[in-house]
Amino acid sequence: EKVLEANDFLPALNLVYNLRKNMNVRASYSRTLARPSFKEKSFVSILDPLSNIRFIGNIDLKRTSINNVDARWESFFGQGEMISVSGFYKHFTNPIEIAGFLLEPNDITPRNAGTAEVMGMEFETRKDFGFLSTSFKNLSIGTNITLVQSKIDMKEIVVAAGSDATFGTADDVTEYASRLDNLRQGETLSQFRPMFGQSPYIINLNLSYNSDSLGLETRLSYNIQGKRLAVVGVGVRPDVYDQPFHSLNFKASKKFAQRWKASFTVQNIMNDRRESFFESYQAASQLFESYNPGRQFSLGVSFLID
Repeated sequence: EKVLEANDFLPALNLVYNLRKNMNVRASYSRTLARPSFKEKSFVSILDPLSNIRFIGNIDLKRTSINNVDARWESFFGQGEMISVSGFYKHFTNPIEIAGFLLEPNDITPRNAGTAEVMGMEFETRKDFGFLSTSFKNLSIGTNITLVQSKIDMKEIVVAAGSDATFGTADDVTEYASRLDNLRQGETLSQFRPMFGQSPYIINLNLSYNSDSLGLETRLSYNIQGKRLAVVGVGVRPDVYDQPFHSLNFKASKKFAQRWKASFTVQNIMNDRRESFFESYQAASQLFESYNPGRQFSLGVSFLID
């Protein structure tokens, strides 16, 4: 049977104003969608035997509608060199979140969560080192830094039926009410919390050396994201937050014999772990999930066809 069938009108508008040569101001609006996956919108029940966490699908999930507005100033000042500053705002209707169950702490499920807002700014730049010496012209650095503030209204999120055991009635229990009933001494509660899956900051850095004459390309890249809400708590069950993961990677490739290319890649050079913790008011964080991806090395050889 069909579980999702809908026609959507998704307008988009982009405006560009040229302030002067190599300098622009951009503004845009668009409406986009985020549809649930087959796994999310289903009756499936999947147990992870390693973590003992059970994922339970939700056949009643709705798609997410997103209105996007952003503005950007950008300037280009050399081959491949640029600097830009952007601001953005997004409004979500029916965002999909992963939440826990009140009585089954090891069960998680996707659910729609009313409305949410995300706003922030982004800074991006790319620059080579030719200003030091022509010998460093092929060496360049790039950075992208994003700062984000998100909020979601917990009074719009229904987590349980009320005394009449029927959803959609006036006595439905909201996430806000559920948390309010379980406050600890000295704890206060706002009706807003951060949006599921949204980091407060994202930092990308890269250092590259490319030489056409040598047929050589190298890149050292680093990424980190601030901790983000991974499983939404309910009742006495605390929230789960993914912790920052330091991702440092290196890749090099070299052309030889005109049509051949060899490559070498190292991922997770810092050998960092991916970890998630239960976090609750004035309580020590407790491990929810931990995974060590380890360092990964790979070699490759390819033949180029025109």
